[in-house]
Amino acid sequence: MKFSGIIAAASMFVAGAVAQSTFDMSSLNGSWAVGGLDSTLLMEVKALTQIYNMTVDCPQVYITGSTNNTAYVQPSVEFGWYNAITQSSQKVNISLSGLITLANTTDNNGANFDVKLSLPSIARGLIASQVHMLNSALSGGNSSDPLPHGADYQANLFVKLVSSKNDGVNDVVLASASNFTAVAPSDEGASNFVRRDEASEVPYQLLLVNGSNTLDEAAFQNVASLLNNETHLTKLNSTCSA
Repeated sequence: MKFSGIIAAASMFVAGAVAQSTFDMSSLNGSWAVGGLDSTLLMEVKALTQIYNMTVDCPQVYITGSTNNTAYVQPSVEFGWYNAITQSSQKVNISLSGLITLANTTDNNGANFDVKLSLPSIARGLIASQVHMLNSALSGGNSSDPLPHGADYQANLFVKLVSSKNDGVNDVVLASASNFTAVAPSDEGASNFVRRDEASEVPYQLLLVNGSNTLDEAAFQNVASLLNNETHLTKLNSTCSA
């Protein structure tokens, strides 16, 4: 190859590198309401709440970036149940904590992440399935101490930013989590806590809505049409307390 050809090839390589997609991690920062849930997963959640006579309300995800490629995530839900002893309804907020690390980008609005997640635990010796023991659940971590009990699970996460109004403002995120596997603790005997759940191979899909807003029917249908056959979501209304 002539020297001029080498220069031309190098120029094309540099131009291609510059043109590569970049994902803006800051676009994920903030509090996100769960405005849609995978239909199969929603059916499973409803079945469990009926079995245990519980309610699951106000699903949210808080995200804040800690580096250029890592962000702290805090999913949370509000469990409710009827306490027969006090004859009153009770509620408790359960927060999980995790880290997502950028693996690669698909385009300016899509990226794949590696996930580490720490689940709430209860004191050893207590029966995890007893509803009243939810009061013993520990809250999740925070951005300065993301995984206070270490990682319980690892997974893969794909996110895609979407504009619900086709106005160029990405106010919705499709989050698809898959390949959940349990992370074995380094020393199980030294731990004062036990896990409340087993690993699941079921993929999960959430539609996250920026802020506390929920999607109206028109916006939801618009998002569904943009996603085509990528997902089968059921619209959720806000169940958070005012």
